[in-house]
This record gives sequence, C-alpha cells and structure tokens, in this order.
Amino acid sequence: ATLRVVPLLVFPLVVFILFALALGAGWTSSTFFQADMFSGVRWMVSSGDVFVFVSLLVLFVEIVKSVNTGATEILNHGLSMLVAVACIILFVTTSAFTNSTFFLLTSMAFIDVVAGFVITIVAARRDFGH
Repeated sequence: ATLRVVPLLVFPLVVFILFALALGAGWTSSTFFQADMFSGVRWMVSSGDVFVFVSLLVLFVEIVKSVNTGATEILNHGLSMLVAVACIILFVTTSAFTNSTFFLLTSMAFIDVVAGFVITIVAARRDFGH
C-alpha cells in the first residue's frame, strides 16, 4: 500500500541525480548503443535516449495508477507535484540538470500531475453519477 502513495517518477529522478553525481553532466550524451539500419543509416542511441524511454514506461504505469479515486491516490498526486517542483528547481538552477533529457523528465513529471488530477476528477464524476 505504501508504494501506491509514492509517485513512481521519483525513481527516474533519483537515478538521474545519482548518474549526474557519479558520471558528470555529459552522461546523457554518451552512446548507449548503435545499430545499422536497412536504410544504410547508423542509428545512434544515447544514454539519455534510453533514460527517457524507460521514464516514459514509468509515466505510463503512474498514469494507470491514477484511475483509482481513494485517499491514497490524492496523496500520490500531492507528492507528484513535489517531484515536479523539484525537477523544475534542479533544471533551472543546476548545470548537470540543464539538458534535454532532464527537461523531458521534468515534462513527464508535470504531465503526471495534470493527468493524475484530470483522471481523478473524471473518475470521481463518474462515481458520483454526474
């Protein structure tokens, strides 16, 4: 039950912070893998690209969690707002977080907040027959 309260996007945020501290500001631009495509072009995938992809999967799970309307979910929405605010503060104040990868994580945090509140309101209206 405790995990339902924790906004899941806090996990990518913590991972990003740890990577930034351990590897420095440029870790997102390092090549994670590359593949030769049938078109003849080499597709370069950065560590930041992989991070964003995994974070999008986490966002999906977090949005699916939002369909419940209990007190736990309301607390989760409030904590999600704190994660979003922490992201924006880090993005605008710290050089290791001022990059496109972290901007996309910050955007996901705000999408989580908005989607969570909208889904909760729609579900509550449905539950109360309006």
